Amino acid sequence: MDPLTQQKAEFYVRQISNAIAPSNFVLTNPELLRETLASNASNLARGMHMLAEDISAGGGELRIRQTDPRMFEVGRISRPRPARSCSRTI
Repeated sequence: MDPLTQQKAEFYVRQISNAIAPSNFVLTNPELLRETLASNASNLARGMHMLAEDISAGGGELRIRQTDPRMFEVGRISRPRPARSCSRTI
């Protein structure tokens, strides 16, 4: 197997193992179970609401937000910066 294919395979195996980890499920994560019971499942409802917002923002596909886009306004909080030239020597 070439190195790039091996790197991709390792990445996908890590992603799948993380996705199916017991800590990601309410019944197998004691801390999450306690929070869910204490909040009358409002934490799960809030998460589902955020998931629905992410799907809506992606036009029907999941578009996970990294930041709140309302926090940035060009010219006020962030501004475009001139492009910089970067050279590489190989």
